[in-house]
This record gives sequence, structure tokens and C-alpha cells, in this order.
Amino acid sequence: MTDNESAEVALIENIQRENLNPIEEARAYQRLMQLSNISQEEAAQRVGKNRSTVANALRLLKLPEDMLNAVAAGTISAGHARALLSVTNSSDQRILFARMMGTNMSVREAEQYAAELNGTAKPAADCYD
Repeated sequence: MTDNESAEVALIENIQRENLNPIEEARAYQRLMQLSNISQEEAAQRVGKNRSTVANALRLLKLPEDMLNAVAAGTISAGHARALLSVTNSSDQRILFARMMGTNMSVREAEQYAAELNGTAKPAADCYD
């Protein structure tokens, strides 16, 4: 085995461990893709995951450093992070992040607030007796 192949095998084994946090996992996918010069689809096949799983993990790496750290520390979940990524304006993203950090906001609540910040929230259905 070449050094490159050994590194690839080690990365794949590391990814398949269950105790990686979402950021470690995303960085491992990124490193595997760079090391082997492969696509998300090929990386997914090599680690036995769906391409969408790899793509969603890699999207997390687009977050600002403090938000990445919050996901890595388990302060917010990957679901919360995806809600943050859905916010189109970086200032609004900061507002949502601050609210997440200050409350026990569920992922659904974060998604709803993100939609409100983006101006795409559906109005609540009126209830009539």
C-alpha cells in the first residue's frame, strides 16, 4: 500500500467510527476527497454512506468558526446548523445563532425562525370553531 492509500484507509476507518462529532466527520470527508481527488459521490461510496449525507456534512463547513465550534462542542446540533445555513443574510444568521445559544430552541423552531428571517415563513393557519 502506498502512503496515500494508507492515509485513505485510515480516514475511512475514522469516518466510520460512531463517536465523531459532525464537524470532525465533515472535515474527514473533505480530507478524503482532497487526498484521493474524488467526488462526493465517490467518497460516499467508499465510506458506505449516501451522497446526500456527505453533502450535508460538508455544508456544515461553510459556517463561521464560532458556529462550527458550537456544533463540534455539541452546544447546537447538526440540525440547528443546517437551519443556520438556510438563512440567506449573514446578520440574520447571527441573530438566529444568538437566539439558539440563549434558549433551548428545537430544530423545528430554528427552521421556523430561519424561514421568518428569510421572509419565507408560512403564516399560521387560522383555527375556526
